[in-house]
Amino acid sequence: MSTKIIAKSVLASAVGVLAVGQEAEAGPTESGFYGGLSFNNTDGRAWQYDFYDISGSGVGGFVGYNHVMGTTVLGFELSKPAGADAKPNGGDFTNYSNVKVLDLRGRIGTMVGNVHLYGSVGWSVGSYDDDYAGGSRSFSGLNYGFGAEMDVGQNAFVGLDVISRDIDDDWNSASDDYGADSSNLNTISLRVGFRF
Repeated sequence: MSTKIIAKSVLASAVGVLAVGQEAEAGPTESGFYGGLSFNNTDGRAWQYDFYDISGSGVGGFVGYNHVMGTTVLGFELSKPAGADAKPNGGDFTNYSNVKVLDLRGRIGTMVGNVHLYGSVGWSVGSYDDDYAGGSRSFSGLNYGFGAEMDVGQNAFVGLDVISRDIDDDWNSASDDYGADSSNLNTISLRVGFRF
């Protein structure tokens, strides 16, 4: 099952959980700013006369803000995963390198004991280096995802975050005719963060 299908299924489940409600109250430490580091694995596929496999892993970062309303936790987040490269399907030559992306997301979730479950939706912008034609190009698109964070002590937490991005028409936004028809970029992250 693809990351995109999993993301949609879990996000729908999260909305259902919120509708029913939870007995656990969000603790006071859930409200306020937070930030931390993440270890990311990014993969995806872009189309430009051929399929290009996008992959990369490394360390990223994130900052955000949560607001507690009863059992519901609302928030927004800005995150930057590690970069990636794109190669032709089955090939070894890197046509596009240094794929970078910045994600802005709204989040809605609930507390189950000391675990924060959430779904997210937002907008992503990014860029990459064209090693074939030269120069840097940009892209943007809708993102959606889900995640879970578990409290560790008073202010720290560890978590798992999944985000999928639809960048169908913007993978190659230069003035030439190499535009992509169908592209996606997915990131799974292990996180360590602190609330302030």
